[in-house]
Amino acid sequence: MFTPPISTDAASNLDPRMGTFCWWDLDNSQVTPDHLRAVLASEGLTEIKVPDIEPISALRKAAANWATGRGNADRYRAEVTAVDGPHVYIGLLQHQREGAREVAWKQVETLVYDTQAGTWLNQYPTDTAQGFMKVANEFLLYLDHRYLRPSVLVPQLEEAQAISLRRQGGIYFAPITHLDTVQRLRRIVNQLGGCRFFLCTVQNDAESRDGIGAGVQDHVLGQLLGVQEQLEEWKASTRKIRTDSQANVLGELASLLSLADLYEKTLEVSLGDLRGKVRECQDAAMKILAGQPA
Repeated sequence: MFTPPISTDAASNLDPRMGTFCWWDLDNSQVTPDHLRAVLASEGLTEIKVPDIEPISALRKAAANWATGRGNADRYRAEVTAVDGPHVYIGLLQHQREGAREVAWKQVETLVYDTQAGTWLNQYPTDTAQGFMKVANEFLLYLDHRYLRPSVLVPQLEEAQAISLRRQGGIYFAPITHLDTVQRLRRIVNQLGGCRFFLCTVQNDAESRDGIGAGVQDHVLGQLLGVQEQLEEWKASTRKIRTDSQANVLGELASLLSLADLYEKTLEVSLGDLRGKVRECQDAAMKILAGQPA
């Protein structure tokens, strides 16, 4: 258990706000690239380059995410079966019994999308096909949580020096020194439609410091584990280590040290053991790069 060594006198002088909990709901998010660009520009984030939606990629994603039928109902899924110039062919596959002991997916319908005209070429699609086309049209028009989380939310949370408080993500803590960044992120998300971003102030008391301190240790140690796995790959490799791989690992270690330093000040505790582990990884990385045994 993390136990912050802080005196009563020091605690009485702390800012009553230690930081904020952050979480969001993107389940119904649907935003066009142009709208997202405009929202980001309004907050001065023009460095985030929002791509146009590529139709073939969007149709592949739609096929991978679409399925229908449960229990005794007919079961269907979809697959892009061919691309011929501007025409993308999508097969609708039905799960069918082949015999007493065999089942198989059989293609029962083919849809064709014209990427130049931006239209479907099927004149009389079945209800099942229309269901897939509705889903596919959303992928063709909108960016959703699959783009927003890794491309917008996570980079801004990293800028705010936020840590994940759950292994699977979803709830983050950001120190009060970076309140402006998470407030900006909330404004962005709440303008997108179908999305909500929540902030909750965390008071600077012993229980909060204990919980956040444990979260910092879990976060940094979890990140270090990934770095250590990369170092093991470096040691096992007989090839020259790529420059971008070196920069990524050394940059991540520097960021973890900066994070530990920030949270020492935020929590008014010593994280010397944690910083020591990061420095050990830094030393190991430099030895490997210098051709010395780590």
